[in-house]
Amino acid sequence: MVDIEELLDTPGSRDVPLSAVFPAAAMAELCAAMTRVGWDGVEEVAAIWEADLSARPFVAGFLKDKELGAKRFMSMPDRFTNTVNTVDASDGPPSLPACRPSVINNYVGDLSSFDAWFAAWKAFMFEQPLVVVDKKGAPKPTVPYQMISKISKAKYPALSDDDERLSMPMQVLIPAF
Repeated sequence: MVDIEELLDTPGSRDVPLSAVFPAAAMAELCAAMTRVGWDGVEEVAAIWEADLSARPFVAGFLKDKELGAKRFMSMPDRFTNTVNTVDASDGPPSLPACRPSVINNYVGDLSSFDAWFAAWKAFMFEQPLVVVDKKGAPKPTVPYQMISKISKAKYPALSDDDERLSMPMQVLIPAF
């Protein structure tokens, strides 16, 4: 823990660009997945990645970026997809929670490499059907990307009009690092 604190306080040469952590091939796969599910603005988000985010230092330019935090691009999707309470489709007892592949929850799968993590993360976000309880208390099949909704500029004034419009793909891109 002390080493992590030191890295966050003074990353120095260890503060690599985001593109070193999230390679171009992964970005292309992520954009393809978001396009397949019919989201608008994927090309614009890819351009934001290329022109800005990919070159940012991981710690100073991403983890410590208060503006990204204020826009809720990480906290909002984390709220809905980190640990998803599921139910049995036949109205049986609750099932075990489904955890997004991450080191910050109780995910039990392989996180030993970027490739292992990213394959599991993409499958969870875009392919894995889960049964959750809808607002009326009924079982509802869903895939985690369907839990992502537009973030309102009215509620979060740090968002620009473009940020609000692109908030769904940004909520998938930003937590992918």
